[in-house]
Amino acid sequence: MFATKGGNLLASLELLGINAKADTTSIFYYRLSSDGMIKPGFILKRELFHLYYPKNSRMKLPFSMPFTRSTLVDVTPTGGFFTAWTENFLIKKYDQNGKYIRAFYYPVKKSKLSLNALHINKIRRKVLRNYKMPKTWPALDAMELDSKGRLWVATITGSKTSFRWWVLSRQGKPVARFTFPGKRKARRVMPKPIVEIKKGYFYTHRYDIRKGIDQIVKYKINFEAN
Repeated sequence: MFATKGGNLLASLELLGINAKADTTSIFYYRLSSDGMIKPGFILKRELFHLYYPKNSRMKLPFSMPFTRSTLVDVTPTGGFFTAWTENFLIKKYDQNGKYIRAFYYPVKKSKLSLNALHINKIRRKVLRNYKMPKTWPALDAMELDSKGRLWVATITGSKTSFRWWVLSRQGKPVARFTFPGKRKARRVMPKPIVEIKKGYFYTHRYDIRKGIDQIVKYKINFEAN
């Protein structure tokens, strides 16, 4: 659920298809009435991500992969939307009624994808043989709005241990870039990465099951001129 500055409430509804004949895996955004009821007619609809469906396998449920393309969505304080399909650094803006406003695009070099470099079990490898595999990683990993309305976008690079973040103004102009730790082979398209940027601080989730680490880490943000 999302609350806008105008006092309106929005809700997102995700529909996940558990077999290849099911509805497309999608996300819908609706308005809510004052008593919490969903109003008829969605504002915005996007395909969430693609899944790989087993056929004649001991594995019954579909799955995603670290290189799975997906939709990123951020809701603005006024109820508008920023969306991006992670294939490219192309971000589209919509108003509170789901009407397209504009887009901004930046060319980035996508990293080559090697399945042999990933730890994939035999069952999943057998399923993946039925699909055409991408030759590159997606361009984007994450996208978040900060408390000042700027977009923070994480791009996937050739590094195995970090992402390249861009900070964009409200008009979509780059204002900063920095490198931050992140493992592309550990990417998950669901749930959304835990990142929060507000009041001059960057918050992220750091975890390592083997080491027993599960914590929220807070960083102070300082912009420096080139």
